[in-house]
Formats: sequence, C-alpha cells, structure tokens
Amino acid sequence: MVSICMKNGIYAVRAAALPAALLLLGSSLGVSAQTLDRSASLPDVVVTATRTPTSLEDTLAAVTVISAADIAASQASDLPSLLENVPGIELSRYGGRGTISNVLLRGAESRHTLILLDGMAMSNLNFGTTPLEHITLADIDRIEIVRGNVSSVYGSAALGGVIQIFTKKGNSPSSFSASLNVGSNDYRKAQIGGALRLGESTRLSYSVDDIQDGSFNATNQMERTDTNPDRDAYQRRAVSLGLSHELGGGVIGLNLRDASGKTAYDSEFGPASQADEATFHLQSTSLFGRFSLGQSVQLHAAFNDQSDDLKADVTAYPYFVVSHKKSFQFDVQNQFSAGQTVSAGLETAQQTIKSDTDYTRASREQNSVYVGYLGNFSQHQVQLQARQDIYSDFGSANTWLAGYAYRLSQAWRVNGSISTGFTAPTFNDLYYPWGGNAKLRPEKAQSQELGLQYRLGTTEVRVVLFNNEYTDLIANDENYDRVNLQRAHNRGLEWSWLDQFGDSRINSSLTLQDPVDDATGKRLLRRAAVSAKLGLTHQAGQWTWGAAMRGEGERLDQFSGADKALPAYLVMDATASYRIQAEISVRARIDNLGDQRYETVYGYRQMPRTFYLGLTWTPSN
Repeated sequence: MVSICMKNGIYAVRAAALPAALLLLGSSLGVSAQTLDRSASLPDVVVTATRTPTSLEDTLAAVTVISAADIAASQASDLPSLLENVPGIELSRYGGRGTISNVLLRGAESRHTLILLDGMAMSNLNFGTTPLEHITLADIDRIEIVRGNVSSVYGSAALGGVIQIFTKKGNSPSSFSASLNVGSNDYRKAQIGGALRLGESTRLSYSVDDIQDGSFNATNQMERTDTNPDRDAYQRRAVSLGLSHELGGGVIGLNLRDASGKTAYDSEFGPASQADEATFHLQSTSLFGRFSLGQSVQLHAAFNDQSDDLKADVTAYPYFVVSHKKSFQFDVQNQFSAGQTVSAGLETAQQTIKSDTDYTRASREQNSVYVGYLGNFSQHQVQLQARQDIYSDFGSANTWLAGYAYRLSQAWRVNGSISTGFTAPTFNDLYYPWGGNAKLRPEKAQSQELGLQYRLGTTEVRVVLFNNEYTDLIANDENYDRVNLQRAHNRGLEWSWLDQFGDSRINSSLTLQDPVDDATGKRLLRRAAVSAKLGLTHQAGQWTWGAAMRGEGERLDQFSGADKALPAYLVMDATASYRIQAEISVRARIDNLGDQRYETVYGYRQMPRTFYLGLTWTPSN
C-alpha cells in the first residue's frame, strides 16, 4: 500500500547544490514562475498570516497570493503543478496527475504544511496530509501561501507554513465561463462555472470539472521491480455549489463540494501483471456567517463537515479508509483604535476514522482557544499570538509567536519573529495496530526569522533568514514502532523578487537551506540544499507568452532501508494564448519542454514532455 510506505517519519538524506548553470541561466532570463507575481489584480488585503485582514505589505510573514486570474493565465493542469512554482515549496509526487502529491514548505515535513479550505483544516486523519491532487482549480478564487511557523495562529501542522484556498462565493456580478482542453496521453478536460444573482442580496456560484487522463507509466521498473509497466490513468469529476445572502451588517452562506474519481497505480505486492486501482470520494459541507457590530467589531462563525473516502478493491490486498471530521470555529476581532486590533476565538472538532484495519481507537476530540494582537504605529509593527490546543487522547499543546517590524523608509522594512509550534500525532501514529504508539507526544518546533523587504511601486524584493529547530519528531525505531525519536533543524535563506516592466512581468526566487537530522548529521528526506524558481510573462496585443523554470539540487530518498540518490533537475514549461475576440481565447501549454527525466520520489517518474491545447469561452454579461 503506497500511502502507508510514505509516512515512515524523517529519513536522513544527503543533498548537493544545484549546478551553477542554473543561476547563470536564471541571470540571463531574469525571470521566475510566470503568473505568481504581484499585479493590480491581486487583493491589497490578506488574512491568512494573522486571521485578521492585513495589508499585504504589512504582513510580517512572507506571503504569496495567487489570484483567479493568475490561475487562468498559468494554464496549470492541477493544483500541485500550480504550487510547485511558489517560492519555498518543494513537491514530492508519486508519479503523474492524480498521484499522491506532498508539499514540503521551507524544508519542513509534508505533515508540517497546513492546508485550509475557507479557513477549515483539510488534513486527513490517517496520514496527516491533504489530497491536493484531487482539488479542482475551477472552484478557487485565490490562494494565500504563508511561509514560516504560524502554529500559534492555526494549531497543529503549521510548522512550515499554511496554504489557504479561498473558493468562489458568487460575490461578483453574474458571469459564466466554459473551457475544453485536450493533451498528450489521451488527456481531456471539460469545465464550466459561473455566478448568478438571485435577487438583490443573494448570490450563487457553481462549477463542474471533469478530467480523463490516460497518463503514462509512472513507476520506474528498474528501481521498483515487480511492478506493472502499464499506464497509470486518472479520472476525476468535481462539482461545487456556493450560496451567500447579505443581511444587515453581514453575510451568511453555504458551500457544497464533491469530488470523486479513480487513480491507477502500481503496487509492489502481487504479480507484476496486476492492475491496481484506488477510488476516492471527497465531500465537504460548510456553513458560515460574518457580521459587523459597528465600525470596529467583526464576528465570524463557521461549521464544516468533511470526509475523505479512499478505497482500493482492484489490488492484491484490498483496503479502505474513511476519514471524517466535523469542526466549528468562532472568532471576534476588535479594532479598538487606529492601527490596533485584538482578536480571539475558539475551535472544536470531532475526528473519526473507519477502515478495514481495526484501529485501537477510532475517534478523538480537539478544543482550542487563541488570542492575537496586531499593532501598527507609524514606523513600528507588532504581532503577538498565543494558542492552546487540547486533544482528548494525548493532552494539550501551547504555542506562541512574537513579531516586530521597523520601517526604515517608505520602501525599506526590517522584521523579525520568534515562535513555537506543534504537530499532533495522526491516528496511524497513535492507534495503528502494527507499530502505533498511544503514548506519543506532539512534534514540536521553535522558529526564528529575520527579514529585509524592499517594496516600491511594482517592485518587491524580500530576503529572509530562517532557523527551525524540531524536537520529538515521530519516526520508527528498530522494531518499526512509532516513537518520538528524532531531533532536526533547518537553517536557510529565502530570496524573492517580483517586478513588472511595461507588458512584461517577472518573478524569481532562490532558497538556500540546510535541513539536517541532528542524530546522524545527514540531510533530511527529499529536500534539496538549493531550489530556484524563474519565469516571465509578456503580453503583445492579443498574444500572451509565458515561460517558467524551476530547479532543485540533488536529494536523497530511502528505499528498502538504503539511501537512494535523486539527481538535480531543471525543468521548463511554456505557455501561449491568443484572444480571438473578447469572449474566446485559444491556449496552449507545454510542460517539461526539454523532456527531462527526473524523480521527486525514488522509483516514480515525473511527467515527460506533455502538450495541452484548450479553448475558453467567457461571454460578456
């Protein structure tokens, strides 16, 4: 079962620097991920860094915002392909589209990246990760990525940072769009979506997305023998519906989402001629309300019911697992004077798991409280956060953050922060009948950051030094039992540059890091010492051209107890679109232009050169 093999804790690895040729090529291009830059279309206010609406330039943490326009312009075929161009993100994918895709943010474990959907945590309960590969782009209004430890704001799993997905709410005027796409390996995608006004105060949004992908043979039979060399096809159909109604001083709403499909994979258990398939079904129902009490007090409440159903019937050893979570949150924000805001809130969640595996315990509860303070005093900015999370099984975890920034001039700012964080053990860690340990403690972190930012006009340059110290990391002992065994650290530098020159937009980033297992002195699993993102978009009349390049240095993985090398790689993608008329556009994209052979998980090939061609229709109102 591939999923279980993924979650064996942190392994020691060794990484080498990316060849200098990457930086030389980057200097000649002067570019980065083509659409993920700041432009006039991006919102001036973000909420993920603090839970409180904050000017983008005033956030102490490094934040990247991806708008709906950016998503459309990128022509990315799925969410992981979009995120892999974000600074600080490394992606571990078990093959092509629809396969398990784990995000490693600032060198942290994949379980240390928190994924939120409209403020609600999405991590499943058995592996502690989120099925990003099945989330449709059609329903996304914008994405905010916060890099750095914000566990004191959101609780468990935010040690590396947070990726928050905001869905479309139908707040815009009535609209409609439809698109058809075809590509290599029998790829087909159809999508419709839009928004409707139902009276003066009621809005409806909707989307339907269907993907059929013949894909390719993702498993490298030279490295993972006794696996089937067949193509690993993928199918998914996703439907979403959003309804919102404005009231005096507020808004209430309902969001419904459903995604289901089938992923083919190659198990190493059973004959090599065996075809393995897993089906998935993701469901989510959310109720929310936002209200204003006068000019200074904001109230927000939300309820969410979500399930993640994974089943593999066509395989040598069939299995199923259903992760179910009901959660409620309430918070209040009070801007008691100009530039000063206090916030407080509470959260509660009930988590259950069902499986053909008989877990020794299949449910638990979580209750949390948090407070925060934001102060903006001309040249000075202050952020203070504190939080307590209480779990019914292993106990409580307390976290805090203190941040400060000083504005040197209109354009220059220096900032720093110190914080603590934790990640709760999963049901697999605690209660899996073979190796689970009910006495596990949460994984913990202490983090420090120091940053320098230049922001003026369309130019933004940010440099961040970060240091993360991890203790009580969960791993397997010599008997393959889960224990709080490891200590690790990651120290590094992150540099990013966003700019616009006429009709050309530029975005570049470089991450230098040293993620190390303290016990062995070796580098941590699947993390490179050097990671770079480079790209450019240029508009010329009805044409829009784009190029994106990303590269990572050498990494190591482990397989069957032995270290395995993952060589450095450099991949370029290219896009082009032509607006035939105001309502119709033709788009083309080539992924992996140079047809590079590379892996981000040992034994699993990444997509070869792949072509896409699409037609988009967006009628005017």
